Amino acid sequence: MGMIEANPDMPVTAEWLRSNTRIRGWLALFMLGLLLSPLWSLDETVVMVDPAECYGSIILATTGIVTVLGLLVVAIWTFAALHRRWPSAVFWARFFLVYCLLSGVLSLSLMQDEMSAREYGQAVGTVFLSIVWLVYFRVSKQVSRVIPRQYRHAGLGTWAAVALIVLLPFVWVVVGSFQVVLGYNGNVEIRQSELPEGELTEGHVVFRAPEGWSSDVGSLGEAVVCIMMNGEDSSIELLSILDSDDTKENFESVAESFADEDFDKLKRQTVLDELTMVNGNKCYYRVVNYESAFYWHFAILFDSDTGKAVVLSGYFPTPDAKEMKGVLESTRFRKDQVIK
Repeated sequence: MGMIEANPDMPVTAEWLRSNTRIRGWLALFMLGLLLSPLWSLDETVVMVDPAECYGSIILATTGIVTVLGLLVVAIWTFAALHRRWPSAVFWARFFLVYCLLSGVLSLSLMQDEMSAREYGQAVGTVFLSIVWLVYFRVSKQVSRVIPRQYRHAGLGTWAAVALIVLLPFVWVVVGSFQVVLGYNGNVEIRQSELPEGELTEGHVVFRAPEGWSSDVGSLGEAVVCIMMNGEDSSIELLSILDSDDTKENFESVAESFADEDFDKLKRQTVLDELTMVNGNKCYYRVVNYESAFYWHFAILFDSDTGKAVVLSGYFPTPDAKEMKGVLESTRFRKDQVIK
């Protein structure tokens, strides 16, 4: 028995469509994919959440989850709309597909260099399938029977829901950014007058200079640097940066930018290159010997709670620099932080 066509001269209702039309074939496959694809994306997104990569902000770190949850809500609503034959069903299906299409295009445009081959393939697949399904909803006779064109309608409430779903990730990013800025400024704008005797600050972190060493706070470009010296044979430069990328690759990049170009022609040998923990924080420490004349000590201490890092660059006549390690161990990223 064939499907009953809706009479264009008679008002069409959801009840009539449910009783006289069936969802099958490609449309049934689309509805199955509606529920499976967002759940798969959500599972991968949850695994990738890492506040340390977002300057310590859990809000920024969960932006992807909020986006995928919004997509999941749209998918469930679209499934229900098609199943119940709501007038807005085709509108929601097209919105879901456009949302996926734009997400894939933005990923390929903005994050192509950071994507793995698998992620790149997924993004290309998302764009391709979204276009195919959009064409399907445009030309499918089954879709026209299940949700007739004269029956379709998207009211003000539907458009308001679309606006909420589109804007929510952007609002989430703005709130997360404010959390980072307020957290950074509120926790680390420290004045020297607020500290007890013997402690120093360059405005963002608290530390102690080696006993008997001179210290001076000055500017190096846009950065504020504390320079500590012990005569002419030993010195330490300290500055804090907003950097939560505690990978070895990032350490290598920062170390390269701090290496003195005047020493490039000298023979050098790395005598220490280690990853250690200092007061519960991740710390990379490297010692480089230049022609047995002096040693360059370089370290980065990361704090995942604030998304900040302290960079220390020092020159010593020996490979052992207890003063450098003492500065690291005395470093506090917040004025109220207690070092055990």
